[in-house]
Amino acid sequence: MSFLLETTTVGLLNKFLEGTLFEHKLIANNIANIDTQGYKAQTIKTNNKFTALIDSLENTQSSASTINRVKDWVPEHNIQTDSTANKIELEKELAKLSKNVIHYQAILSAKSKLNNMLTLAIKEGKS
Repeated sequence: MSFLLETTTVGLLNKFLEGTLFEHKLIANNIANIDTQGYKAQTIKTNNKFTALIDSLENTQSSASTINRVKDWVPEHNIQTDSTANKIELEKELAKLSKNVIHYQAILSAKSKLNNMLTLAIKEGKS
């Protein structure tokens, strides 16, 4: 039964949640080290691997193969330090944190709506 609910979309949303959580931890670490001498803010450099995954999924015929490909996919988190900044700017980090929280909430909302649609489909549209 759980295989029926394991869709490519759910897998992708879970990967998005993992990435957003990772970024949240990175920003929180920057804020925690705001007074640490010599500490440079860390950011994640995004890559185009996600785009490559989407392109490869569009060319896949089998849904089981697609689900497995999404499960096996691990996003790369290229952490970079801001070598030009002398000090971490709290306002900048708080803005990034707020943006990240909004992304996280949007992904959770999408997962909830998808779950509602699957539940409705299983119940054949009956309340």
